[in-house]
Amino acid sequence: MTGNDIVDLDFATYPCGNKRLRLLDKIFTRREQELLDCGVAGMWAIWAMKEATYKAHHRRFNLPRRFDPKIIEVKSFEPIKDVLNARAAYDGYDYWGKGLLTSEYTHFTASCFPGEFMFHEIHSVTVDIKTRLKECVASKMNILSNDISMVKNVHSIPQLFYKKEQINLPFSISHHGRFNAFSFQLINY
Repeated sequence: MTGNDIVDLDFATYPCGNKRLRLLDKIFTRREQELLDCGVAGMWAIWAMKEATYKAHHRRFNLPRRFDPKIIEVKSFEPIKDVLNARAAYDGYDYWGKGLLTSEYTHFTASCFPGEFMFHEIHSVTVDIKTRLKECVASKMNILSNDISMVKNVHSIPQLFYKKEQINLPFSISHHGRFNAFSFQLINY
């Protein structure tokens, strides 16, 4: 399963003083705060990994929405130039993530298997991300994108269908500020 999240750094606010301390205690575990204190990772990079993990986990188990950020813990964070590798735990399950940090945004994809091959694209919000996702999937599957539809299930998790038959393709869509992104697993292509 896959999840992804993008944070537009121009739209993300950095609280200061007591507000910052309350925010950190509310959404980050002690371990994650240590990563922040050591300068290993930025607040929004850890947040994006947590969000990507949440999406992967809820898609994996078809769970209803229930976001408690302290239940998800980013255990390790390894920056290598602009690429970030991370591992998180959620409800007893491990997730592996890859992130990209630019001066404008941070983007993470998370998967339940280490080394899983993922495809992702990041665009400005002027691009219709759902249409672009369908075009990429159609190209990989050698089918027409007009025959692909996207429908949310009872837990608001989007699913892809080809001519009314569900496509078994784990994917994730996200948007924030000026950016949107999608990711999907490269399987059977």
